[in-house]
Amino acid sequence: MMHTKSSRAFLLVTAMVICGAARAQAQLNVSDDFTKASAQNSWATFDGACLTAGDGSGTIPKCDGLSYYKGQTLVGGEDGTLPDTTGNGALRLTNGYTKGTSGFMATARTASASS
Repeated sequence: MMHTKSSRAFLLVTAMVICGAARAQAQLNVSDDFTKASAQNSWATFDGACLTAGDGSGTIPKCDGLSYYKGQTLVGGEDGTLPDTTGNGALRLTNGYTKGTSGFMATARTASASS
């Protein structure tokens, strides 16, 4: 019985490695400038992902006033506080608190070709 469980676990791990290797070969390069007031590409965000110099016009929300950070002083940025000026911003995933999660992902596939 234990041998069967070990064999199944081995096969599962092997399948995951093979699938991961196949996916690694099909890479998509996406480029965007997160220092501006809005992103150039279409993104889906969750939780605290935001633009420190954002104006709220794009698919990534601006950090200033984002409900995820309610009650927190937004620290960092070009001068230690937010918001940043356009051209000096960044994509923020956390405010430095250890119990938060955030993220973003592309919603439109924009490949960058290399010659």
